Amino acid sequence: MPIIDHQDYKPGIIFRQGHINTLFPYIFRIKPKLPYSRKRYTTPDADFYDVDWLLADHTRNLVVLLHGLEGSSASQYINGMSRIMAACDFNVAAINFRSCSGEMNKNKVMYHSGFTQDLHHFLSIEAPNFDNIYLCGFSLGGNVVMKYSSDGKYQLPNNLKAVAGISVPIYLQGGSHELKKWSNRMYRKKLLRYIT
Repeated sequence: MPIIDHQDYKPGIIFRQGHINTLFPYIFRIKPKLPYSRKRYTTPDADFYDVDWLLADHTRNLVVLLHGLEGSSASQYINGMSRIMAACDFNVAAINFRSCSGEMNKNKVMYHSGFTQDLHHFLSIEAPNFDNIYLCGFSLGGNVVMKYSSDGKYQLPNNLKAVAGISVPIYLQGGSHELKKWSNRMYRKKLLRYIT
């Protein structure tokens, strides 16, 4: 695979400003209503997480999607990827991290960028039901899939074929400092509205 220099990327002229590039899809992206079916999973510590499924009739391939901080299966990027993967004849499982499916979880244990327990729990139950498993995480969810697949803590399913992380925050402290900047106040305000 060829290495692409970041200097080769040339966005359209209006998208060369970072805020426009970020906000345009948020405001104008089509938000399809998907026919998810929800399944609740009880965790070994007597808590729960919910997974929204799009099931295909004739395939044994599954893509597992994980959202970012304070997102959910209803987030635009999860909906968009779910729609694309379903159109490509994949089964889709969009995991909602604890407290992100519209109902507060029972325990004090919350999800975070290294919280891989629920992903492992889900795969231990569902991976045997499929021939091929693919993981795709966005932002914080990308941290989770990368950590899960690389830290050696778990025996990975034999049918796990690929892992993808999209917009993964590699340096979390730096991201926190960026959110404190005046120029990023609208993002900070939106995030704090979700978590307070």
